Amino acid sequence: MFKKRILAAAASTAMLSLVLSGAALAVNRVEVKVTSEPIASGASCDKAGGFSLEFDTSTALLDGDQITIDTDFVNATNFTALCRDIDLVIAPGSGANITSQADGGNSTNAGWTNGSTPDELVDSPVVYSGTAPTDVEEGIIFHVVGNSGSQRITVDVVGIDTTTGADGRAVNAVAGSLIVGPGVNDKIIVRFLDQDVNFTTGGIFVDNNTTTDDTYDQPADLEDNTLCINVSSWSESTVKGNMDSRNDKYTFIPSNPQIAHVVSAAEYALYECAKANCGNLALGATSQAGSSCGAFDNEDPGAAGTAYMNSCATVDDHANNQFIIQKTNGTFDLVDYIVTATILVNGVEGDNGVYFTSDAILTDGASTSTAACAFTNASGSAIGAASYFQADGTTATPVAADTDCDIAGSARAVELTTLGHNLNLAANDDFLFINIPEMHYDLGEVEDGDQVSVRITLTKAPCGEVTTQTLCVGTFLEECPTSAGSETMIFPYFTSPAATDAWWDGVAITNESATAGTATVTLYEQDGDSATASIAVAARSMYVNTLTAMISGGVFTASSGNAGTIGDSRCFLSVSTDFAASGFAMIANTATGESMGYTSGN
Repeated sequence: MFKKRILAAAASTAMLSLVLSGAALAVNRVEVKVTSEPIASGASCDKAGGFSLEFDTSTALLDGDQITIDTDFVNATNFTALCRDIDLVIAPGSGANITSQADGGNSTNAGWTNGSTPDELVDSPVVYSGTAPTDVEEGIIFHVVGNSGSQRITVDVVGIDTTTGADGRAVNAVAGSLIVGPGVNDKIIVRFLDQDVNFTTGGIFVDNNTTTDDTYDQPADLEDNTLCINVSSWSESTVKGNMDSRNDKYTFIPSNPQIAHVVSAAEYALYECAKANCGNLALGATSQAGSSCGAFDNEDPGAAGTAYMNSCATVDDHANNQFIIQKTNGTFDLVDYIVTATILVNGVEGDNGVYFTSDAILTDGASTSTAACAFTNASGSAIGAASYFQADGTTATPVAADTDCDIAGSARAVELTTLGHNLNLAANDDFLFINIPEMHYDLGEVEDGDQVSVRITLTKAPCGEVTTQTLCVGTFLEECPTSAGSETMIFPYFTSPAATDAWWDGVAITNESATAGTATVTLYEQDGDSATASIAVAARSMYVNTLTAMISGGVFTASSGNAGTIGDSRCFLSVSTDFAASGFAMIANTATGESMGYTSGN
């Protein structure tokens, strides 16, 4: 009995081995491989994984076969969808000029050539593992289609017929086919939507829409061969691509591969080296003949008093008013990014009188705030060509910075988008400096008090918004101010500074202007005593001290007629400055850790 059990177990094991080996080499079996990409929670358009389909031995790929891939859908309020159109032709081997048929039938062979000049070649999107198919490589192609807003990607297998009618369509169609070779490990592998574009033979092509429609004669680029999906309505943690085929011909292993996993949105912030201020931009001549409307460049403080060409340079010279994005969680990925910059006037985008010049947009990365804040206008590297657009979306041709007060229609560039680039980032960089190009304005369309801002959106190419940040550049004025402004601030409560308890009181007074100034500080106590201090504050600097140290150090001068001692009663401060200022107060108990702080100023 015991021997019988051993023999039965051995037989079962052998049978299982046969079943498993047979399953691995089954006809019409397709092994599906895909990367699961991290996708930001709530993203309206972000990158998912690409596909690799491995067709097993003796499988016949025939004209008319169709494979579908559907992204997850639960109901009308919980679904995923494509956020970009997909329309690709995969032409293996040496290739052929493939003209798509509107009815989805056969296509024509008219001598395909791959005109790309790749930087780095990669394997063909269709590769043979083992013996080549029994039919020639050009006997079959794959047409991959998906529409933005839908869940479905369709992969049509299309045979080629060299006989054509007068209209270029195939007649007497003969279905092309690829039959996987008879070897034990033979496979046909088809890869798509994986961002590969520079192939050694054949390749992936798109319709360039500039010549004959439905003619796929343009090598696909990174954007074309990327799967981008919308998960803004998706409440689950993963996204799957659910596989199926016409007449259930193919068995997919697995049938629902994971193409993305949802992660928390990364954290980014606009980093301020000093308080970025909007500053002042002097309006030019009131006559077009004057031609004195100088362009302005946000980041370049230049020599003292020359922050902007033709600006209110002696006041608020915009030092450190730079566009620096900090990744507050981790570091930047070393991938291709797209930068989109949009000009806003009074918070509104459109044709409002302010435009980009043809000045190059520069970027650079840094791993410390010190390095990031040390950037000047000349630092960074140009990130190549950009596309410029007018307010109606048509192409703009910006002109060089000059003093022209009348900007022609074609030069009214209110938005620019760069081509994909790594933005000169290096490993471990968590700061990104973006040098906003110079801008100029049309004197007939901007007015006193108009405020100019730039909104920059950083996107991982070709889909996946990283962050959007807005920085105020300047406010147009008909007349420049003669001083950097003034401020009166009230700090309404402090404890008794000289009391022998655990409480301490501190104050910070910030000079936001480009010139040094004086803060006049008056201390008023609850018991009626008062004192005054005159404190010099350097440009773009702070005065920080505790009230106890100010009193004991003789910073305050007691007012005449005081009945008591300065510092022995609860108090408040009134601060008057001859510069644009803001302030901060802090009260804390060293024994218990209790603390509070508050701001004062503009």
